[in-house]
Amino acid sequence: MSFIRGSRSTRLPSGRVLQFTAIIALIALIVGLAINSNGFDVKNVNLTNHNIWILQKVDPKKKNQDDGRYARVNTQVNELGLKNVVKKPTELLQTAAGSLLFNKDPSFINIASAQPVDFTADTEGVISLASSAIASDIGGTVAAIVDSSRVLRVSRFDGSVFPAPIEVKAPQGAAKNYGFDSVAVATNGSVFTFSTTDSTIRQYDAATQEWTDFKETVSSPGTGTFQMAVVGSRWALLNVETAKLWVQGGSDSTAVAAGSYLQKSGLGNSVYLATTTALFSVTLDTREVSQVQEVPGGLISTRPISFKGNVYAAWLAEAEGWFYSSGNQQLQPLDYATKTLDPTKLTGEGKDALTFQSNGETAVINDTYSGWAWSIPT
Repeated sequence: MSFIRGSRSTRLPSGRVLQFTAIIALIALIVGLAINSNGFDVKNVNLTNHNIWILQKVDPKKKNQDDGRYARVNTQVNELGLKNVVKKPTELLQTAAGSLLFNKDPSFINIASAQPVDFTADTEGVISLASSAIASDIGGTVAAIVDSSRVLRVSRFDGSVFPAPIEVKAPQGAAKNYGFDSVAVATNGSVFTFSTTDSTIRQYDAATQEWTDFKETVSSPGTGTFQMAVVGSRWALLNVETAKLWVQGGSDSTAVAAGSYLQKSGLGNSVYLATTTALFSVTLDTREVSQVQEVPGGLISTRPISFKGNVYAAWLAEAEGWFYSSGNQQLQPLDYATKTLDPTKLTGEGKDALTFQSNGETAVINDTYSGWAWSIPT
């Protein structure tokens, strides 16, 4: 279980000490037990900008499948903080300003870096939401959520926490049944939204709490699940079911590979999309689609991210995994430390569990079903 710089592994394990532990240099989260096996030390993690939170949505040690756990990792000094319990977890949103942990109630907490707590129904500081999120994003000091009622809610960091998000009224002149279907937050905190009500992309200024004059229409978006991102200075919108992509500057869609995941917001001149077996790029100017990397053995993937000037993508299979970096344009292995993942669960209840966790300063690949995590190069 060596710690490989740029591809190290970490996991949130069960009571079987190293059985349920690994990211590219396996991390074991075991209360009261320190593990130092060429991997991460389990201890109180120093508070630096190299800290990142990882999540495991299911604790395999417990019969109650509502029990999950989260933990802080310091990727610079190879340390993993002790775990905290979270009931019915769904998602982590992180920036350098703060970190938000969501559950199915639905509600969320601001994670206190100095003193993280168990997240249960009785936890102090829980912020309740009207309904569960269908889309969410965070950038800079702004977090945005579209809930299942198609309502947009935005929270702006107040210097201490992200407070309860405010409901954003529909733009002036919008239809009475106007609702939101996706949202993206640019790196500067500007909020972009998409609505199938009138097939428009609009921009909301969280600082002034007003809609800007920006408005663009997309052609024939249809219905379904939409992923959205702001790449460079342009928005991109993907209909997941129809595999159609729209990019700012043109109303017509571009066909992309079936099963694509749209990258998250970031800098760049191209937008990236991952499938379970490949990575593609689409130039923002010409909308030309190119296959960047083939991953023949991949079973699951996730939305790529832009991090410190490079784009990263990741794939997992039963006995091996891979990540891609645009920095060296190579597919590199993820260390499983001789362990394996259950392929049935990987493509079943865990098929959407793979994600990148990034706060802008550090980033890891996190399989939130198994609890495994891998750091990426910096």
